[in-house]
Amino acid sequence: MQDARSEIQRRFAHLDWSQQKKIALAFLSSGKTDRQWIYAQLLEWWDDCFAPQIRENWEQFHEDRCAWLVIRYLPKDYVMANLDHFTGRRDYYSVCLRFGADDDFVIDDSKLSTRDRFIIHALSHRPLDGDKCLDDIFSCLFDSCATEYSYPMVNKKERGEILEALDIKYIYGMMKNMERMGLDEHVASLREWNRNVYVDILHSADWKQLNASNLSDEEYDSQRRQIMKKYVCKHLDEKYKQVHDQSEFPGFENMLDDFAIDQEEEEDRMSPEPPTAEQMRELVERNPAVGTIIDKLGLIADDDEEAPF
Repeated sequence: MQDARSEIQRRFAHLDWSQQKKIALAFLSSGKTDRQWIYAQLLEWWDDCFAPQIRENWEQFHEDRCAWLVIRYLPKDYVMANLDHFTGRRDYYSVCLRFGADDDFVIDDSKLSTRDRFIIHALSHRPLDGDKCLDDIFSCLFDSCATEYSYPMVNKKERGEILEALDIKYIYGMMKNMERMGLDEHVASLREWNRNVYVDILHSADWKQLNASNLSDEEYDSQRRQIMKKYVCKHLDEKYKQVHDQSEFPGFENMLDDFAIDQEEEEDRMSPEPPTAEQMRELVERNPAVGTIIDKLGLIADDDEEAPF
């Protein structure tokens, strides 16, 4: 049965619109597992014809994944009426993406993480205070040094090249959003600070010793990161050197959302053995709505032959 469901899901993106619509409506009226899957698909394959069923599901189940569709696609007055019910990890961020450009929408910064606050204010053309932005970036830089998490970098550096604070992908993104907000003087100050850290590393005994070593590439990169962290902390003012709540760490808030995780698993998963006709029939018995779709797509083979995929 699971193989049959997986096969329908695997084929979904390659079907024509009429078939996708029938499958989507069937899954929206199905059990929780099917609903969770189709919510993720509809972020990309949305059509207003799904709005009534999404609204019905939201009012009945209040599922986090359904909330994303409600926030993104349902009428704005309905979204605002349900604002207090959006309690997911980044629901308010999604609300701000939808409403941030509206003049009468007031952004509650206390409901946004540091990184998300930069994004929302840049996109909505509502500049933040430049000094506060620098304080936030320096605090985030200390966070990045205080955790063992290896933050993604903007570009891969070759052996012998120094890792810089502004190479950290989420820090670089925050700086770019400062540029979008027109905070050029503060960005120049940040770049100068970064340059001072770079020069200090370049002339340090730590850097010279590392490059004289015969470490493997993996060990070299690990030591290079530690050197960057050491000198970043050295150049930070003491007021920034306090560990923030872990939920504020960009490494945690920037984790892939459940939707993205599920979609990647779908793409990367090896295709299972083709489901048998018996498995398909079992799925139909459990879920008549999906069975109707299976019949229309001709997915059930006759007798005991395997389904024709």
